[in-house]
Amino acid sequence: EWFTLYCRDKAYAAFVDDLFSLYHEEDETPPSDEVVDWVLGSTVWTKMMLDQNWKGPRVTSDDEGGLRLSWREGDRELRAIVPADLSRRYLYWQDGANYGGIPNFGSATLYLSLERLNERVR
Repeated sequence: EWFTLYCRDKAYAAFVDDLFSLYHEEDETPPSDEVVDWVLGSTVWTKMMLDQNWKGPRVTSDDEGGLRLSWREGDRELRAIVPADLSRRYLYWQDGANYGGIPNFGSATLYLSLERLNERVR
């Protein structure tokens, strides 16, 4: 599914390219295949639901086989932390002085969190 979206959507393709570039970073542990598969699977639905409101995240390795995805709009931020142990994944959000976390999130929670981030921009 992600490959079809990759082929037809430039914004999603740029995100996937950033993700795969982590396999070629020197002095960093690349993400595990299981983590990459989970991230690709969970972002396809999110991207399709957000459509043109999708903004690709900043993608970084946690240097332990996991990934961090982050989106920022002014003083608001959303981070998806996906460690090698997928059961420990969580979303961290910050809106000015307010912040919180959502454990064990899935694609629907990611979509809703990004939709909220985008709503305040419009």
